[in-house]
Amino acid sequence: MRPPLRPIVLTPALIEKFWSRVNRDGPTMPRMDTPCWVWTGERSAGYGRIMIDPLPVGAHRFAWTLANGPIPDGLFILHACDNPPCVNPAHLRPGTDRENVGDMIARGRRYQPPSAGILNSRAKLTPNEVREIRAIGNSEPRTHLAARYGVCPKTIRQILRREIWQSV
Repeated sequence: MRPPLRPIVLTPALIEKFWSRVNRDGPTMPRMDTPCWVWTGERSAGYGRIMIDPLPVGAHRFAWTLANGPIPDGLFILHACDNPPCVNPAHLRPGTDRENVGDMIARGRRYQPPSAGILNSRAKLTPNEVREIRAIGNSEPRTHLAARYGVCPKTIRQILRREIWQSV
């Protein structure tokens, strides 16, 4: 559950500071009829941040507050545009963590762990080489096998214990 945004005293100087860091000519994202208003100031993990009374506040949360008033307790501010630096109030809505995760899955933004084995673009071994390593087993020192196949001894150990390359 999201903690409530602490009360912010909206002064003309703070509002001017906020809008001076917004580019209203951003991209128009899929599913949106209007362009994103891109935060050009400081960011953290892609999301805009504005410093208020020395603590950071999410720029999108601040934009929502400016346009709509206080954020309902416990809610997040979700981006309909899937563009983290966007502060266009028309692209923002309050929602729960569950809704946010549901949007992420529905829109194909869920983290996918790297592929295993030969499907991993950084794989140094082929399935045949893994079979050879397993056939040799512990009859040869891991350091020798590692040097021969261009991997580290830890990789050889993990192959022999079937911690990696389980599909082979």
